[in-house]
Amino acid sequence: MNTKVAILVSDTLREIGLAHIINEYLGAKPVCATCNNTAAVEGCDIFITDAATFAGIPDFFMPRRAKTIIITPCGSPVRDNHIPCDTSIDSVISIIGDKIKQNKALSDSNKSGTLSSREIDVLRLVATGLSNKEIADRLNISTNTVMTHRKNISSKLGIRSVSGLSLFAIMNGYISTQ
Repeated sequence: MNTKVAILVSDTLREIGLAHIINEYLGAKPVCATCNNTAAVEGCDIFITDAATFAGIPDFFMPRRAKTIIITPCGSPVRDNHIPCDTSIDSVISIIGDKIKQNKALSDSNKSGTLSSREIDVLRLVATGLSNKEIADRLNISTNTVMTHRKNISSKLGIRSVSGLSLFAIMNGYISTQ
């Protein structure tokens, strides 16, 4: 699988430079788009954007936060998923490369861990705070079946807590925060 990296930045020169780094040094496929054309990058594995673009289209980026790298103003501290604009090229390559490796590892571990449509239904209801009994009543299944689905979801995702499952559901667009 060739990793597709979306680049959504307001500076054309930065976009060209990032595309070159991603293609030449990391062997991934860069896909460039504008904030007006987010549909062009819908199937991408990783998203690179600047702070202004991130803030300008939060509905697009919030569900993809875990897959997004934000280029922050010069002098900002280097943090997870943040690259200050004055970061050295070696560090940029390292940070983006680590994100690509992380994405591939997650993808490989989730191949057998893809949630079924019923598990997604249960996850949505768990994330909204319903009890096993309430979920069973809503989906017209037994409480034991709900518990089995929850066990399978936790096993596939490696997430045990309700808050962790809720965060996963929000970040992956299964539920809305509105």
